[in-house]
Amino acid sequence: SPRLTVDGRPESPIARVEVSGNNLAYERYAPTTVTARLHYSGERIQVEKLTVPAGSGRVEARGTVRLTPGLPVDLDVETYEASFGRILAQAGLKGSWVEFPATLTGRISGVILPRLQLSGEADLRTGRFVLATRAFDAPEEKGLTLLQFERGRVQAQVKVLPDRVTIAAPLVESGDSRLRADATLLYDGAPGLVAGGDGEV
Repeated sequence: SPRLTVDGRPESPIARVEVSGNNLAYERYAPTTVTARLHYSGERIQVEKLTVPAGSGRVEARGTVRLTPGLPVDLDVETYEASFGRILAQAGLKGSWVEFPATLTGRISGVILPRLQLSGEADLRTGRFVLATRAFDAPEEKGLTLLQFERGRVQAQVKVLPDRVTIAAPLVESGDSRLRADATLLYDGAPGLVAGGDGEV
């Protein structure tokens, strides 16, 4: 249900758009709901607010997209108690063995074309973290719980590439534990998650 207003002179219009959509899907991405407020002027689209639900939480983004070669973007991203398992499912990776509610603040920049290349920093705070041998939304009796803790904090460098997301976390905190961790989420070809780390528990 878009709503459009246009101001300015014909040679340099300024357009403001509010859009919302339900059950939007693309290729492997699961249907979702999106609401957005955009402001277009010249070679720049200002994303005033874009919101996507994620479980009982949500993901929000604000920033700019420049209508120049490569489609450069510069975005501030926030999540509010967003379900990690639901985010993966919406990205086409169903049945995650890892689940936690995530509250994140981050800044990411890069280009969209011809190949997605984004990088940035993120500060993530988690609620109850569970790693198990079952899908995050399956009954507990369907698998073993391997690791769980009530809350944690991660400061990380993030890269989003055409086939993967890499996360390098020099600081992972939970209670008195301090860890260093790296993870790669693969989503093109053979999807999966590769993770490792070390530290003091």
